[in-house]
Amino acid sequence: MDWTQREPHLAGAVGRAILAFLLERRYVRRNAGARVLTLTVEGRSWLSRQGVDVPEMRKVVARAS
Repeated sequence: MDWTQREPHLAGAVGRAILAFLLERRYVRRNAGARVLTLTVEGRSWLSRQGVDVPEMRKVVARAS
């Protein structure tokens, strides 16, 4: 459990190995200055071939009023 986000997540050696795999193959990319990863088109395609259904996500940008 990630207590800052209150969401389950992978951690430790397994999480690092999976992240390294995804980054090396450019299936995800890091976003500078954030803890967010972006799934690439190649990553979405690879996950689909593995049988993982990844829903379409849209980035929401809050505008200052």
